Amino acid sequence: MNRLLLVIICFIFINKTDAQISASYNNNRVELNWTHSDIKNIAFFVLEKSKNGKYFKPFLKVECSNKSYSSFMEVDNSPYKHHTYYRIRYINKNGNYYYSETITARNNSSKKLPSNLMNYDKLNVLVILKDNNGNETFAKLNIKEKNNVLVSETLNNKIKSGKFLIIGAEDDVLLGYKIHIKNPEQVETRYLSDTLNIE
Repeated sequence: MNRLLLVIICFIFINKTDAQISASYNNNRVELNWTHSDIKNIAFFVLEKSKNGKYFKPFLKVECSNKSYSSFMEVDNSPYKHHTYYRIRYINKNGNYYYSETITARNNSSKKLPSNLMNYDKLNVLVILKDNNGNETFAKLNIKEKNNVLVSETLNNKIKSGKFLIIGAEDDVLLGYKIHIKNPEQVETRYLSDTLNIE
């Protein structure tokens, strides 16, 4: 019995580490991206969401018919008002299932930063940035709050000056917020909503 329990625990742990999930707000919708390295054993995915991170309800079923893909993207067109918790249930061909980690998408559309980001000033923070075209890049940045805006200056030639969305960070309080990056050697990139003055 103990050996069987150990095998089940190992199976769940191994599969969970194969699954990665991320979520970010984009124009009042949430984009969910996930990958799985052992896709041939998955029958379908069930995307679930929650207001409090405890009680989840399914809102989308994704069939896994094409086994050549390991990356997926879906959109939640009706996320909760301020923040939404997400997780994915992976259902194997034999009917067994397990869950991804639980992640949070925050709606940070208001201009005012929360109190825990006021006077923010940290060096070499690892972040994942997303530009207006959906391109993602990793960077280590010196980030500070200035006049209610997250700013950074960099000489990284992969990053243009402009506004980016932080979709991943080693410091969780940064997730989902925009950052204005200045690179003296690069042309500025802007969000369409900024150029059209859309709030």
